[in-house]
Amino acid sequence: MKKSVIILLIIICLVLFYNFSWADRVEKVIEENFLLNNTGSFSLNNVAGEIVVHSWEKEEVRMVATKSITSWGTSDPEELLDKIEIEITSKPENLKISTHFPQFSWIRNARVDYEVWIPREVNVRLSSVSGTIQMKSHLNRVYANTVSGKIKLDDINGNVEVKTTSGDTIINDVRGDFIWSSTSGELDMLNLVGDLDLHTVSGDISCSAVNGKIKGYKQGTFFLFD
Repeated sequence: MKKSVIILLIIICLVLFYNFSWADRVEKVIEENFLLNNTGSFSLNNVAGEIVVHSWEKEEVRMVATKSITSWGTSDPEELLDKIEIEITSKPENLKISTHFPQFSWIRNARVDYEVWIPREVNVRLSSVSGTIQMKSHLNRVYANTVSGKIKLDDINGNVEVKTTSGDTIINDVRGDFIWSSTSGELDMLNLVGDLDLHTVSGDISCSAVNGKIKGYKQGTFFLFD
């Protein structure tokens, strides 16, 4: 009897896993453009999903936000997508984008992925609870923060500050001071001109071709290469 119950439970789990794996993923793409001065600031706060940022010469921001959710377990996934709110506060000198998820269990498989193009000289602030942050070729300061997700910054001409709770950080070609604090995650740096202030509880640090002073607190292993 006990063996039969176990076999039945295994079959049920396999059926549920199969149905979930092959469930359709419903998407809704939102595309918008906003005016933003080169001397302004841009911030994006996401809950679950990737953030990819490009810099360009235009004094405007182009946002492509893709909401998605697995259709399994709900009869109307598009209705749930509409409940994910993208809050936008747009001014010529400041643009803020924030993601808000409703507090109910059926939306736990949802995410919003952002791809944005911003003026090259604005101040940038990026935040994600669960998801990767990527940015390349920018001419001003950048702040990036993740609770769980990788951060990758490349070709930044300005001061950079990164905070992570859990996730690796990759920094390439930065001309400016760099501040990094992490609870758990590795740091990999290459070609940095500026002072470093590094703090981590757990995770290795490696750096190569760094021209600047280094200070910080590290529990773990520290590698420094010229």
